[in-house]
Amino acid sequence: ETAELTTILAAPVNCWMESESTNLESPHIVSEEGMTKRNTNDVEPNIPTLLSGAKVMIFTGALNVLLVCIPIALISWTAGWADGITFVFSLLAIAPLAERLGFVTEQLALHTNDSIGGLLNATFGNATELIVAISALSRGLFRLVQLSLLGSILSNMLLVLGTAFMVGGYYNKEQKHETISAQINSSLLMLATMALMLPNVLVTSNMASHLSVLGFSRGISLILFMLYLAFLAFQLKTHTHLYEGDDEESGEKSEENVPMIAQPPSISAGSSKLNTEAYIGDNNPLRNDGVITNKGIKLPTNEPLLKDDGDDEEDEDLLGFHYALLWLGIITVLIALLSDAISASIENAALSVGISRVFLSAIILPIVGNAAEHAGAIMFAAKNRLDLTLGIAVGSSTQIALMVLPFLVLIGWMINEDLTLDFGAYESLTMFLTIVLVTYVIQSERSYWMLGVILVSAYIVISIGFWVHQDENLDS
Repeated sequence: ETAELTTILAAPVNCWMESESTNLESPHIVSEEGMTKRNTNDVEPNIPTLLSGAKVMIFTGALNVLLVCIPIALISWTAGWADGITFVFSLLAIAPLAERLGFVTEQLALHTNDSIGGLLNATFGNATELIVAISALSRGLFRLVQLSLLGSILSNMLLVLGTAFMVGGYYNKEQKHETISAQINSSLLMLATMALMLPNVLVTSNMASHLSVLGFSRGISLILFMLYLAFLAFQLKTHTHLYEGDDEESGEKSEENVPMIAQPPSISAGSSKLNTEAYIGDNNPLRNDGVITNKGIKLPTNEPLLKDDGDDEEDEDLLGFHYALLWLGIITVLIALLSDAISASIENAALSVGISRVFLSAIILPIVGNAAEHAGAIMFAAKNRLDLTLGIAVGSSTQIALMVLPFLVLIGWMINEDLTLDFGAYESLTMFLTIVLVTYVIQSERSYWMLGVILVSAYIVISIGFWVHQDENLDS
C-alpha cells in the first residue's frame, strides 16, 4: 500500500516536470560562442503563388470534373447550337464554379472576418444577376428583371438559408449565430418590402398615374441606395465590432479552457482516506484517455485534448489574399458569361416542356443564378460557421433589395427605360411574408434542422403559386 501511494503521489509531479521541460524547448540552439543556429526541424512556411493556386483551384474541387463543360457551353452558345444543349452544359458548368467561388471566399475570409467574407461572397454572387438584369433592361424586359430579382431574394431567404440550416443541423445538433447583424438585415429588408408594396397599393387603388408611380419608384430607389451606403459605413467603419468574428471571445474561452496541471492527491486533515478526486475526477483536464486500474492510474499522453487536424488544413492559406481576389474575379466573369448563355437559351428549352414564363423567371433563373451563394452557404453551415452562412444568404438578399434593384431603376432612368417598383400584388405579398417568416426564424441565437425544413417548405409553397401565376405583361 505504501508503494502504491508513492506511485500515485509521484505521477502528477513527473507529468508536470515533463510538460515544463517540453515548454522550455526552443526552436533555436545556442552554441558556446553565443551564435544562434536554426533547428533543422523548422519548416519554412509555404508562400502561395499563382501556379500553386491554379493547381489548388483546378485539382482539389469535388465537382471540378464538370469544368470541361465550360468550353462546350461557350462554344454551343456562340456557334448557335440547340438551346437545349447550351442550357444543359451551361447549367453543369456553373456547378463547379459555384463550389470554387465558395472556396475562394473562404480563403478571403481568412484575411478578414466572417461578415466581410459574407459581404464579398454576396457581392460577387450578385454581380452575375446584375449583368443579366442590365442586359434584359436594355431590351425593355422590365417584368423579367422584376421577377428574376424578386426570385433571387426569395430563393436566398428561403431555399438557400433553409437548405443551409438543414445541412448544418445534420452535422451539428445545435448551431449558434449572432442576432444583432441578422436583426439589422431583417429591418432593412422590411423597409425594402415597404418600398415594393406602396407603389402597388397606389396602382391597384387607382390613386396614382403611371408617371406618378414611376417618379415615386425613382425617389424610393435613391433613398434605398443611400441607405445601403449608410449600412456599409455602419458595417465596415463605425460598428465593425458587431460584425467581427468570435476571435476575441474564442481567445478568452481558450485561455479559460487551457488544461491546468492537476493537483496531486492529498490526504484530508484528520482523515487517513486518500483524496484523489482532484486528480482523477471526471472534470479533471488530465483525464484524457487515462483509466483507473487495480495497479494505479494510466497517465494520458502529451497529445492535445482536442484534435482538429481537418480544420487546420481547411484554414490554411492556399491562395493568398491578392491571388484569391484574382481568382474571384475570374470565376465571376465565367459565371456571368454562363448565366447570360442560360438566360438566352432557357426560355426555348423550358417552353418545349411546357414551363410557364413566370415560373421560369421567378424560380428557375434565380436558382441557377444563386448557385454560388447556395453552395457557399451550405458549405459554411456544414462547418458550423453559421454567421458566414447568414452573411451570404440574408446579406445577399439585403444587397439585392437595397443596392441592385434601386441601381437598376436609376440605370433605367438614365437610359430612358421606365422600370418601376410596382412588382404586383402576389409578388409583394410573398416578399412580405418571407421577411416576416425569416425574421421569426433567426431572432433566436440558435438554429436547428427543423427550421430549415420550414423555410424550404415555404419556398415550395411560393413556387407552386408562381407555377399557376399568369402575367400578361410578361407574355407580351
